[in-house]
Amino acid sequence: AALAKKVKVQLDGLETLEKLTHELVRIGIGNMNVKLSNQLGEQAKKLGDVYLPGARAALLTYTQLFQDDDGTFQEKGISEARCTEALDQLTRLNALIKQGRAYLTKQLEDPALALPTDSAIAAWLGHAWQLTELKAVGLVEADVELVQLAFHSHFNEARQEYIDSGLWMTLGTGAIRTTQTLRPIKALKFIKSEDSFFQVAQIKELCVYPGVVNPRIRWDAMTSRPLTPADLKTIRKHAKADVASVIKDVKNILKQPLADRCPVVAVAFKTIGKVDDQLVLEDASGQRLVLSDDGIAEEPPSVALLSLLPQNVVANQVMIVRFRHDMDTMQLRVKPLSIVTEKEIIRLTL
Repeated sequence: AALAKKVKVQLDGLETLEKLTHELVRIGIGNMNVKLSNQLGEQAKKLGDVYLPGARAALLTYTQLFQDDDGTFQEKGISEARCTEALDQLTRLNALIKQGRAYLTKQLEDPALALPTDSAIAAWLGHAWQLTELKAVGLVEADVELVQLAFHSHFNEARQEYIDSGLWMTLGTGAIRTTQTLRPIKALKFIKSEDSFFQVAQIKELCVYPGVVNPRIRWDAMTSRPLTPADLKTIRKHAKADVASVIKDVKNILKQPLADRCPVVAVAFKTIGKVDDQLVLEDASGQRLVLSDDGIAEEPPSVALLSLLPQNVVANQVMIVRFRHDMDTMQLRVKPLSIVTEKEIIRLTL
């Protein structure tokens, strides 16, 4: 009875979100104003009260596209690129409404319905996966060794929490996954912050959350050992050598509305250099990716650091990159996170 009551409240919340989304489409992106922005902010807070934290964050992310860095509404309007991002966010909201309603309706009809493991819709609807649940549905891997490729901590304005994120590669498969420690402002003193890790983590049972790319991972306990040249060789072996095929894979990921908009990939490159005024990464076949910090404000700038590295480090190496679809050029660009050589992992972000 409690579950049915909660699901009905969530369905009502999705109906409200749908009306808001349709109204935003009717009004038009260019007609956004201070009053409407404030109203959306109030409605977003209410979505958090009806067990829809993912919807709340998505709606707040939309409103923040019309704000300056200090949270002030942009009276003079927003750029064409921001308009495109706003349209993409409306598409994301629409997908959340449709997929969320379909799942919740099934759950209302069958209270014993298993949580979906082929998508992250349950997390979008506020389900906090427990390790026991992940193990029960088979989302667990045994005897795994992980190497952290990058780490950063940032404040998420929409969610009002600090997020400590680590990117890890599984040595056995080459899969790149994410750890996240969520520290809401209201509970900062109760949750310990995470930090960089420079050894190899040895884990008996690794739990993997549902997700399309770079899914979240967690574990109960671990031991560690030193990182060796053999481990670095393994990481380099798992890197993608064909930029064209990587671009194709990333495009397929971005076609899914609720997928991560900035997937991380390990790419083998031949050289890094300038073409006109742009810094580019080039693979052995001559395929290129433009390196850029634009649009990824939660991580510190890293492109400029490449010019400080020795020449041998920026040739015939492996780079861990975060993809982003640049709305101005309508092209995929990448932000460098770290470089893996035969001797070390050079981190470019904090």
